[in-house]
Amino acid sequence: MIGHAALVTAIAAFVACAVATPVLRRLALRWELTDRPGGHKSHRRPTPYLGGIAIMLATVVPRSRSPVRPSRGSPASWSAPSPWPCSA
Repeated sequence: MIGHAALVTAIAAFVACAVATPVLRRLALRWELTDRPGGHKSHRRPTPYLGGIAIMLATVVPRSRSPVRPSRGSPASWSAPSPWPCSA
C-alpha cells in the first residue's frame, strides 16, 4: 500500500511538472519575467524565471496530498496512516 501511494505521488508530481512548466514559461515570457542576456551571461535569448516555481509546486502539492508521511523515528523510514481512527 505504501509503495502504491508513493508511486501515485511520484507520477502526479511528474505530470504536474510537465504541465506547469510550459504554462509558467509562457506567462513569464508574456509578463517579461526573464533574465536578459548580456555581460557575463552565457545565454543568447531571454530566459524565463518561473520554471523553478513550476518545479516547486509540482513537488510540494502532490506530496502534501499524499497519504504517505515520514514516521517520527527516522526521516528515512516511511509509514502510512492507520485506517483505524482510534489506533495509537
